[in-house]
Amino acid sequence: MLCWLNFWEQALPIRNGQEEIILFKGKKLLVTGGTGSWGQRLTAELLKEGPTEIRIFSRGEFAQIAMQRQFQSDPRLNFMIGDIRDLQALQEACRGVDYVFHLAALKHVLCVRDSQRRLSRRTYTVRKT
Repeated sequence: MLCWLNFWEQALPIRNGQEEIILFKGKKLLVTGGTGSWGQRLTAELLKEGPTEIRIFSRGEFAQIAMQRQFQSDPRLNFMIGDIRDLQALQEACRGVDYVFHLAALKHVLCVRDSQRRLSRRTYTVRKT
């Protein structure tokens, strides 16, 4: 398994003799939690690889609008409002996708600690996907 820090160095590009293979060229990608700091950085790197579409799946409208402006309304970006705890919305976002980058998280410890029910629901949903 490749970790985040070494992913680009080890996986892209892949060399097959003299031929260089770009892993994500012409592919449809999904980034859950795509408007977060890691999601934005990953999106910037993925765009360099020539995908046909990158779906940004996140809960925040404002963050999506800000990211759309940041990436100058790149036509390859498709912003989708949704929560990974909503199985139907997640299945729809995954339809036709070649690769999924799962970066969505409840990362504020106090929010998670004070809401154990939400955390257990999320864990169940992630296992099912």
